Amino acid sequence: MKKIILVLMVICVAIPALAADVKIRATKTAPGELTISYIAQAGAGVRGIALKVTVTGGGEVTAPAAATATAGVFNVFMDRISDDPETYGIGSGNAVADPAAAGTLTLPAAAVSLCAGFVDTGGSQAPALDAGGIVEVLTISVATSCITVELDTLRGGVVGDDIGTVILPDPMCMDDLPCLGDANKDDAIYTDDLTELIDYLGIFSAEYFYCAGTDYRFESNMDINADGAVYTDDLTELTDILTALSGSYFFQACP
Repeated sequence: MKKIILVLMVICVAIPALAADVKIRATKTAPGELTISYIAQAGAGVRGIALKVTVTGGGEVTAPAAATATAGVFNVFMDRISDDPETYGIGSGNAVADPAAAGTLTLPAAAVSLCAGFVDTGGSQAPALDAGGIVEVLTISVATSCITVELDTLRGGVVGDDIGTVILPDPMCMDDLPCLGDANKDDAIYTDDLTELIDYLGIFSAEYFYCAGTDYRFESNMDINADGAVYTDDLTELTDILTALSGSYFFQACP
């Protein structure tokens, strides 16, 4: 019996952790505003992301629309450290970097790198949020521009614990990017989107109204909170969006 237990222990030690996929998302959150985010399957511990975003069709990246140093997401921007190693502090800066060399980039530019990492200041060596988070929000000068998102191999792409396949968005134009909240794809957010989402969740009632992002029936337009799955929390998210639109009769045209 002792020999059997010993053999089992050796087998358990020898089996590596299963790698989990990371999906990069590009969404339009306002006219000319592009949000790059990621979703990680359970088990993937993302510690750093480096992507290259190329804009075609006459537009350029004019500015990062928001800093991303938020708790549990990304708080270290390595190219800022490269520019100013003596005074850099955790949480300062943004992810925009030069796609051709180490260091930051002067905007506007048609191609930018986004490089961000996470340091657990609590001392637990935890990765960034498993479920996902925003890498950067970019302002694009021409709202109809097209974008391509690639891994930045100069900086290592997506790094962390048990990272499997990195799934990138297809090249697409800003006009075609999903509008979060538009469940029925009619280019507006309205109460009929709530009906659409409820009907969709009803398909999965035997599965506790849950559809994982890896399910062939998954539809990204139903994933209102962009966490990589469709569940009742998406109903809550859409309800919150509609409540915020109550002054405009619960209606908003997609950007």
